Amino acid sequence: MWSQVSQSLHESMARVISRIATLLPGILAFILAVLFFAAIAWVLAWLVRTLLNAIRIDERLARARNLSDELSLLTNSGERIAQRIERSAIPDRTKQAAQSSVLANRLDALRPAMGNVR
Repeated sequence: MWSQVSQSLHESMARVISRIATLLPGILAFILAVLFFAAIAWVLAWLVRTLLNAIRIDERLARARNLSDELSLLTNSGERIAQRIERSAIPDRTKQAAQSSVLANRLDALRPAMGNVR
C-alpha cells in the first residue's frame, strides 16, 4: 500500500514538474520581452531628453509661459476697460436724456418772459 502511495506521489510530482517545465519557457520569454521593451523605452527616453535639451525646450517653454501670462494680463485689462466703458455708456445716455429734458423745461419757462421776440 505504501508503495502505491509512493508511486502515485512520484507520478504526481512528475506531472507537476513537467507542467512547470512546459510553462517555464513562456515565463522566461515574457520576462525577456518585458526587459527588452523596458530597455527600448529607456533608450527612447534618453534620446528624447537629449533632443529636447539640445533645442533648449526649457528656456522656450519658460519664455512662452511668461508671454502667455503677459497676454492674459493684457486681455484681462482690456476686458475690464470694456466693462467700464459699457457701464459708463449706459448712464451717459440717461444723463443726456435728462439734460435735454431739463434744457427743454428751462426754455419753455423762458418763453412767456421773453414774449414774442424775433
